Amino acid sequence: DVQFLSWEHPFIDQALELITSGPAGNAAVGYIEHHGYKTGDCFIELQFVAQCSAPKALSVERYLPPDAMYLMMTPAGDLKVNDGELPGFPLPLKKGTARGLVEQKTAQVQPIIHKLEKLGAGQLSKMVERATAKAGEAYAARIARLHALAEENPSIPPMLAEQAKAEREAVIRAISQSQLVLDSVRLVFCG
Repeated sequence: DVQFLSWEHPFIDQALELITSGPAGNAAVGYIEHHGYKTGDCFIELQFVAQCSAPKALSVERYLPPDAMYLMMTPAGDLKVNDGELPGFPLPLKKGTARGLVEQKTAQVQPIIHKLEKLGAGQLSKMVERATAKAGEAYAARIARLHALAEENPSIPPMLAEQAKAEREAVIRAISQSQLVLDSVRLVFCG
């Protein structure tokens, strides 16, 4: 038997969610040339995403940034937040070479990654504050528009504005419970 499913079907939606949120493919290794550092040094890049467990109907993701935070530690120990750029384009490494380099640097890199994770978690409050302000502004405009429409058109029930206020409170409550989750790690070696 064959069954045709659309993209909106719950099976497809859940399968895509399982693939994209799984741990596979969340780590990468590469190298760059023309970098100004000694061979074997490495850049550490971490990408964080904001995760919020709220009902889908609230659409909380509209107010949270899609890529919540990007941290990069240079070989010199400089930390770059949301604006770090590698000095060159990362090139792929052969699997065996990459595995050997990662095993060699694991003892040095793991404490740095844990430190960067803690630093990222400390930035969560700023992100939540910005998302709350963005949601508050959007809902304030929506509620004001509903009040203006209700004044002009008596067939618009005042209950709509009350529903929008309740939805605003639910969205702000959900945003306040957001978490910053490490999404991916990339090690870029200097070649």
